[in-house]
Amino acid sequence: HKAEQLLDQASVGCDPEFSLPFYEKLATHYATARQFDQAERSFVKAGRPQRAVKMYVEVGQYEKAHRVAKAHMSAHERTELYITLAQDLEAANKLTDAEQLFIIVNEFDLAINMYKKREEYESMLRLVAKYRKELLNDTYKCIAEAQELKGNLSKAEHYYVEAKMWTSAMSMYRQLEKWEDAMRVAKAHGGKQSFEKVVLAQAHATFKEHGAEAGAQLLAKHGLIEIAIDYAVEHSNFAHAFELAQHSAKHKLPDIHLKKALALEDDEQYKLAEDEFIKANKPKEAIDMYVHQRDWVSAMRVAENHERDAIKEVMVHQAKDLVDQNQLQAAENMFIQAGKPEGAVQMYSTKKMVADAVRVCKKHCPQMLGDVVDASYENGGADAQNQSIDEILDAAKIYEETGNFLRAIDAYLSIKEGAAAPERLEEA
Repeated sequence: HKAEQLLDQASVGCDPEFSLPFYEKLATHYATARQFDQAERSFVKAGRPQRAVKMYVEVGQYEKAHRVAKAHMSAHERTELYITLAQDLEAANKLTDAEQLFIIVNEFDLAINMYKKREEYESMLRLVAKYRKELLNDTYKCIAEAQELKGNLSKAEHYYVEAKMWTSAMSMYRQLEKWEDAMRVAKAHGGKQSFEKVVLAQAHATFKEHGAEAGAQLLAKHGLIEIAIDYAVEHSNFAHAFELAQHSAKHKLPDIHLKKALALEDDEQYKLAEDEFIKANKPKEAIDMYVHQRDWVSAMRVAENHERDAIKEVMVHQAKDLVDQNQLQAAENMFIQAGKPEGAVQMYSTKKMVADAVRVCKKHCPQMLGDVVDASYENGGADAQNQSIDEILDAAKIYEETGNFLRAIDAYLSIKEGAAAPERLEEA
């Protein structure tokens, strides 16, 4: 240390700037001789602590480097120096050392980006997980997408799964028609339902390329025939649904015919819908369709050919339609033909055509006579007051015939004195 002692003595009383270059030269000598403590002391005396820091970094003595930096440099100077030194280490491919310097000055993002540029993804993720945890899933996603673009599918899958985006891994394989991989991912992470969706997608692709039979075999292999049929029906792909059912699930055929019939009905293709209803063994639905359309001829044709128990029901509906059109005589005939004379009675009663209601009752449903007359007599108000003598006498007569003698007496007594000829009353 003789040279250092002489330099110290020579510096006493001199301008401080005089000795600085000599101390730096001496420090460089010590550093070359690997006498690091003496080199550090001389660099500090030379006003060049950053060179002491760099010296320690170059030999991997980071604690000593940081001790010198903290003791002799400002925070800003330390940060700038460490970034520069770290970038030098990065350029020399000494990534672990560079990372250590970036971390010391809290430049986490620079360290993360260093690994990203070199595709050192595990190291990158280690730092993200430790210092930028909120960005971890997004980082996994970015890495996965990058790997997918490069065709590194296995790695892309790994990172998608880590990002909790297994569906993206599944979709990646599906788009590339790597069905086994897509099914494996779906089954492992999404369960039975997700697995079935992948199988259906593969089956759809198989339909296009090799036909329904190949698709059916694929679905049968995975036990999903009925799901495939339902899927085809939901998408109005009835031809495929029929082929699948014909090949592997004949019990589903009536249901497919029914769904097709309903679709045709919605499209107003009623005759085609009728055919499908019949094939589905649902003639009643075809009848209801025609009733809704007021197509009585077609409704009756289907009923007569396929559902004879519905014939009278069709007639009743047609009779009600005739009532709405005020074709009362035709409606009455239809009610009676349908074996529902009470419908005609109700029609006339509602329209206050009591005489016609009574006429129908007498001929077809005498058990209703009393109620009909009773209702008309009790309607009260002006209608009851304005009844003719003949109507009152007819009502009284009906009350007698049905055993309601008190009401009969009331009816007779309601006739005002002098309103009817005595002989007419005697006849009654």
